[in-house]
Amino acid sequence: MAAASSPASTRVVQFSEFADTTANLSIESVPVRAPEAGEVVVAITYAAINPVDSMVAKGYLKAAGWAMDLPFHSGYDFAGTVEQVGEGVSDLAVGDKVCAVNWGDRKHDDDAKTVGSAFADRITLPARKVSKVPAGLDLKTAAAFPLVATTAHQALFRELKLSAGDHVLILGGAGAVGTVAIQLAKLRGIKVTTTASPRTSAAVAALGPDAIVDYTAADWSEDEALRGVDAVFDAIGERDGFARAKKVLKADGGFLSISSHDAGFDPSAHAPLRYAAFMALSNDKAVQDEVAALLAAGSVKLAVDEVFDFTLEGVRAMFAKQDSGKSIGKNLLRVGSE
Repeated sequence: MAAASSPASTRVVQFSEFADTTANLSIESVPVRAPEAGEVVVAITYAAINPVDSMVAKGYLKAAGWAMDLPFHSGYDFAGTVEQVGEGVSDLAVGDKVCAVNWGDRKHDDDAKTVGSAFADRITLPARKVSKVPAGLDLKTAAAFPLVATTAHQALFRELKLSAGDHVLILGGAGAVGTVAIQLAKLRGIKVTTTASPRTSAAVAALGPDAIVDYTAADWSEDEALRGVDAVFDAIGERDGFARAKKVLKADGGFLSISSHDAGFDPSAHAPLRYAAFMALSNDKAVQDEVAALLAAGSVKLAVDEVFDFTLEGVRAMFAKQDSGKSIGKNLLRVGSE
């Protein structure tokens, strides 16, 4: 398809300051940045909220070394249609249906000019971060999966290095990262125990874990069936998760959290454990492509809980829903038409 142009401006969700309230949130009109070499402009159809969006909005990551310039444009996950391509982009074309998480290497910024900015009509970002949406994958799911699936995949296989026959305890099986992690682990022949409440246990059981611990009725760290587990993946921010995990981990096991800093940031600091640390994802197009194919084939499933309108009221309601901790699946912002 021939080169196209974009409107001169785009709506974005903007924070004028970082605070515990969304009262400082607004929807503003800003110029659409023309794509430079290696970049594309995507007209967004859906964008997905994640726990990190609230953490950033509240200023919790100011000290993490991430770019936090104000005003800040929120959002990371999205799906939509390529609208413009920059010089040197050969694997994407105008009209392609695509998805991505606009993320860097273990933090939300990198050498790209756009940080976040997925809660918008349009986004300009490097083509290397963008995956084509395969046939059979709807745009809602395409927007929902990149951040959580990349996180789950890298935690299980890049960091914890789990393989067939290993046993992993996934804390928070009902969360979006947990649900994907359960399925990815089972596809590779890994034994999975996970935690869930009675409210979510049926949905979690449908994902196929080998065992579910009702965390409202029992302390998983005292479960004899978990003694000698190969790894504990804290996908929810369990209170005292690392200290409790050491009760069940094998001597050279691994612990990883995406929500708590209890184990610190140096994976090798707790020998003889082979890995114990907080982890942040890195953008990885190959992982996006792999999981997109699994979702399209029905081998992995990810539910969408609620879709919100791109209005000030809708965006604030989406943040409130995310902060409630009661979602089963991802919450989305409906930006454009399919």
